[in-house]
Amino acid sequence: MKVFHCSIKGASHERSGLPCQDASLSYSGDNYNIIAVADGHGDPKHDLSEIGAKFAVESATDILKKLADDVAMQKDVLLSRMVKDDFPRLVLRRWRELANNDYRNRVLSSNKDTVSDETDTPFTRYGTTLIAAIVTETQVIYAQIGDGDIVLLRDDKSYEIFSPVDQNLVGGATYSLSGNEAIRHFSCGSSSLAGIRGLFLSTDGLRNSYDDDSAFIRLLSAIAEMVDKDGIEVTKEVIIKQFVEFSKNGSGDDITIAAIIATSAQSEGATLHKQDKNVCSMKPHATSFVSY
Repeated sequence: MKVFHCSIKGASHERSGLPCQDASLSYSGDNYNIIAVADGHGDPKHDLSEIGAKFAVESATDILKKLADDVAMQKDVLLSRMVKDDFPRLVLRRWRELANNDYRNRVLSSNKDTVSDETDTPFTRYGTTLIAAIVTETQVIYAQIGDGDIVLLRDDKSYEIFSPVDQNLVGGATYSLSGNEAIRHFSCGSSSLAGIRGLFLSTDGLRNSYDDDSAFIRLLSAIAEMVDKDGIEVTKEVIIKQFVEFSKNGSGDDITIAAIIATSAQSEGATLHKQDKNVCSMKPHATSFVSY
């Protein structure tokens, strides 16, 4: 498996002088790989969201490592169950600890309360989405709160896009780690690794750069081929330049991607297994197509 992540500052943030509010992280263990992406909210009341996004991917990676190390790696069903039952609670607690510590340090250094709106909490300033996944020797296990995309590319050229859908949200609204009921809005699932060419996590700035999903999937397929042929560093150099152009010519948003790619030798001869969706709360919307 080859693993990478990268984030670029959007054109609108370049113009306004704002920081990149996305974050990403990847980790390779002995028998598993982890990737995570987060998209800090752009509203002014979330003025520390870039820090919140960083805390989110760090917390997710740490919690997934701990869960993976707590079980024997051949017991993937148990690991998927632990992610479903425990990950939302544990990652939310860890994220809030990091955000609260950072907030307290800011209050102490400024000698005043930095939350002005009485309806807000200190966590509001750090608001962010989160998508995280762990790939073991046999399974893909993922968890998500808020927008962004999880994409599975398969050897038979089919693919699936998982995106949370909630009719109660309108416009650009999304669920957040900073929400009072955040734990209720996590989606979790798992799939057999057999037949998987690549797993991609991305913030909404990437998919929104395209008019249709077929072009989005062709990009991910090209990235998988480039990683296999040219390696991670060359691929990152190319896609970072491409993403900068996407943002300039598109929404202007930050763009982030993280991926776990099976090499040709690893994916060759694998067979497709039926997907097993384990849902924490809100059922993810899956869009399936036969080719890209």
